[in-house]
Amino acid sequence: MLNPAEMEASLARLDRFNMSRTPNFEPRRAPAIPSFVAAADAGLLYMPVKAGPEAEVRAWLGALGRGGLITDFVQKTLRQWRRKQGLHRSFTVLRHPLPRAYAAYRQVLLADADLRKLLQKTYRIDLPAPDAADTDHREPFLEVLRWLKLYLSG
Repeated sequence: MLNPAEMEASLARLDRFNMSRTPNFEPRRAPAIPSFVAAADAGLLYMPVKAGPEAEVRAWLGALGRGGLITDFVQKTLRQWRRKQGLHRSFTVLRHPLPRAYAAYRQVLLADADLRKLLQKTYRIDLPAPDAADTDHREPFLEVLRWLKLYLSG
């Protein structure tokens, strides 16, 4: 070794495992702005969460004022609405994960025939008819939760 100090400095900068670049495993998502709902004359902007109590909040928001609801925002119209409102509040409504999962189960899984077939054929989850009694959904819902846990854990 002729230059140990130079070698040490060079090796100190070496990023053998590429740790300087943090990987991003989250899928790219489009902005949720088109799903935002505003009360026309109340200065409130609702940002819904999927499988949340969207219908109830929309009804409450629509009853607040006389102007109705404003929907189908894009970046530009949202910016214009915010400027026009001056003081305003943006909010969302969260639901406990279990009722949210059950709402998604009822809204999506039971309504989407292709997804039902996939779960029944591939994962052997016996889903009842969408109009079946709630007691008939208990075991299939638990099976879907087990499948969802495995699916989300990779």
